[in-house]
Order: sequence, then C-alpha cells, then structure tokens
Amino acid sequence: MPRGIGAGALVDRIGSAAVASRHPDYDRSVSQPESASPDVSSEKRRARRSKRQHGWRDRRVLLVALSIIGVLIAGAAIGVQVFQSRLNANIERIGDPFAALPTRPAAPAAPTGAATAGAPAAAGPAVNILLLGSDSRISAGDPNQWTYGGQRTDAVMLVHIPADRSGAYLFSIPRDSWVDIPGHGQAKINAAYSWGGPALLIQTVEQLTNVRIDHMAVTDFESFQALTDELGGVEITAPKDVYDGGTLVTQAGTHLLNGTQALAYV
Repeated sequence: MPRGIGAGALVDRIGSAAVASRHPDYDRSVSQPESASPDVSSEKRRARRSKRQHGWRDRRVLLVALSIIGVLIAGAAIGVQVFQSRLNANIERIGDPFAALPTRPAAPAAPTGAATAGAPAAAGPAVNILLLGSDSRISAGDPNQWTYGGQRTDAVMLVHIPADRSGAYLFSIPRDSWVDIPGHGQAKINAAYSWGGPALLIQTVEQLTNVRIDHMAVTDFESFQALTDELGGVEITAPKDVYDGGTLVTQAGTHLLNGTQALAYV
C-alpha cells in the first residue's frame, strides 16, 4: 500500500474509479450499441417481386406490339387481294389463242450465270407481248365475239421486256404493212385479224419477226377512251388545227385531251 494514503481514502478512490469506468465519457474503449441491421431477405424478396412485375409488363408490351403488327399485315394482305380482284374483274379473259398455232419460234433460253458487274440480275425469261387495237364498234373488240371480216387491227405493237427487267421496248408494225399471212398469201397485216382472229394474227407476227409471243392483249374504241380518262388524259402537240369529219377536235398547240377527244384525234 502506498505511503500517506489511508484505507478509507483508498476505498473511495477505488469506488470512484469503478464508477468512472462504467461511464462512457470516461471509458472510450466501451463499445457503443449497434443499430438494428436491415432484413436482407426482405430486400431480396422485394427485388425479385419488382423484377417479376417488370418482366410481365415487358411481355404485355411485346404482345400488344405483335398484335398491332399482325393486324397491319393482315389488313395489307386483304387490301392487296381486294385490289387484285378488282383488276381481274376489269380484264376480259378469252380462250387460249396460242393453242391452235401449228408451228412457233423456239422459246428463248432461260438466263444462266451470275450477273456482270453493274448489271441487274435476271428476274426470269424475257417476255414478249402483242398489243392490238381493234377498230370494232359493235362487239366491243371482244375476241370471243370475233366474226369473219368484222374486225381489223389498226394498231399492232410488239412489246419486249428483257430478262433483267431493265426496261420495256416497243416495236410498232404499221397496219398497212404488206406481209405474208399464212393460208391467205400476201395482204395487209391488219387483215389477218379480220380473217382468222387473234390466233392468225399471232401466227403472222411470229412468222414475220421470228419472235415467240408470250401474251396478247386487245383493246377497242371504248376501252381506249376509258383508259385515257383513267390516266387523266393524254397530252398532245398539234402543229395545226385538227378536224374530224368537219368537226374541230383541237386547235394548234399543246393540249390535254380526254378519252373522247383522244379517240377523235387518232
């Protein structure tokens, strides 16, 4: 025991030290009580629930988008079918005029090999179309109503579409061209339609040109007018006044003619 310190004083000092050791201000080594930590499992559950909600929302958005796209595609397909049906309804179909032809030029060979640099690839074989303009005013130019000597073709044109579909080329055969008509000898080419209908004219043109014809279309005065009006008219430039049987059709200059005026002009 140290000198000069009594037993009572020693007890008091020990007591004070004990009290001081229990006071936080005096004992910095005493650990502070920790605050309550968050529930980790609850946070994970909330995260998973939020992820599932977002997943369902994304799927709903995707389903709605796919439904809208499906409706648009179906509507476009129906529109195309309706348009094609209307076009087909406006086209008069006839029997096959090529079936009765005894001989024909050889069909062109299908394109082979890769396209050359800068040239479009072939889309299929070349196509040749015979376009005819009938002078019929009675039977509306319907080849099914053809009668011997009843119709002539004032317009005979051959359209060639190459295999690469790069353009279309039109060759007009004057109606008064003197040619060999099979079975009838030499005559004007427009007489072939009058004598034998579409089949004889196709045979005559193929014999004349050695070009195999794939399709044929014929129009008459009525359809000429309707087609001109459908296209919004046709622009012509007349060097002088044009008359039809003493009736003025159009004055000199550039004019837009409707179907009736265009028919009178030609």
